[in-house]
Amino acid sequence: MPEVSMPYGLRDNRLVHVDDLTEDEHGAAARCVCPECLGTVLARWGPVVRRHFSHTSNNCTPSVMSLVHRFAQEFIARQPHVDLPSYTTYVGANVRGRDYSKKLEYPAARMQIREASLEKTMGARLRPDVWLVAPEGQVESNCDHLAVEVYFRHAVDAEKRDDIATTHLSWVEFDISDLDAECVNATEMARAVGQLHRWHWLQRSGTRSAQFNFEQDMQWHASAFVPARPSTVPTVQRSKPFRKLQEAERQLSWAETLLRQRRTQKRTEADNIAWFASLTEIQRLAVCGALTGLPLEWMPQHFYQVVAGPRPSGIKSHGWAWQLPLWSKFAHKERDFTSLEAAGWLHAVLGDRQERNEYASTNGYTRLAGTVHNFLLNLTAQGLLVSDPNVRPAERKFRRAPDAAAKLDRAVELSVADGN
Repeated sequence: MPEVSMPYGLRDNRLVHVDDLTEDEHGAAARCVCPECLGTVLARWGPVVRRHFSHTSNNCTPSVMSLVHRFAQEFIARQPHVDLPSYTTYVGANVRGRDYSKKLEYPAARMQIREASLEKTMGARLRPDVWLVAPEGQVESNCDHLAVEVYFRHAVDAEKRDDIATTHLSWVEFDISDLDAECVNATEMARAVGQLHRWHWLQRSGTRSAQFNFEQDMQWHASAFVPARPSTVPTVQRSKPFRKLQEAERQLSWAETLLRQRRTQKRTEADNIAWFASLTEIQRLAVCGALTGLPLEWMPQHFYQVVAGPRPSGIKSHGWAWQLPLWSKFAHKERDFTSLEAAGWLHAVLGDRQERNEYASTNGYTRLAGTVHNFLLNLTAQGLLVSDPNVRPAERKFRRAPDAAAKLDRAVELSVADGN
């Protein structure tokens, strides 16, 4: 059987494998040109002739290897999604002579594709074979952009790997080096694209930031939490969230009714935490308004103030979403409590609205707990709480100040007068 000279033709600016043509597309009916010289080519096959394209007027011989590479690029770019394999790596840090390490695992996942481009220029030296962009908000694969390198005859070399390492992007190598160059048609390529073992991670986005974060976390873990200097006057970075507060105010009746119902039922603390955690931030504000009697629309700046301390703070919510709930839970009634107790409750109710709280300091404080402690110190300096400053942070007990209600009433009056 004669050797195939050219398995691909170009039609409508897209490579077509001769095996993917129908019987009616024989000869000139294939409507293809040569990918190299753009001259007309004919699709030929017969009882003793293996399918191939041939020129009508010259002896141009495109590189089959290059055509397979390009065919793979175009095929991947047309896919609605790609399935990506799992990825495992490690980050490490050395703090005060001690080595720490952490395993990072990303599960296999499907990346939906919103748009794709070939050989997109990225900086002076990088041009991935295929550049894929996921739809906005996609969380399934945790990968919003992906650079793909096709490995047919040439794998990504060490120099290019070093260049890739300078980026913060996700890169994979798609390995089809074992396929027969003359037989890579659409069916064969579809099978290959769906095989996870052909996709090899070169780099996963987020790994460099994970390394940086881990080093910071280990610094935190190996040190003692030191409270920040408290602020005697609430400081705010943003204007009051009137729309949020007004929306919560409109739900006060609902919150009051719900609280009356719950008071007639026997509930454990775990039940109460699970219930409060299930509420939206607006619903939580409404419940806090019903508990404290504070007019939410004119909420004092004490409960949406800036808190100094750990960066990141361990909390991904705005101040108004957690400061009033903390006050409502621990300082609304006459009782002693510690910052660690308050932080434990907040950790339970925040759910995914927190970050970087996996490690505690040598004196037992996560980032969230440090932020809570500094917030309570602020309230103490601002006259709403009382506490003994001559004890260690973990043992320091806070209690509502005797005149806290009067100070909050005055703060509400000033808020109304100022219109904010």
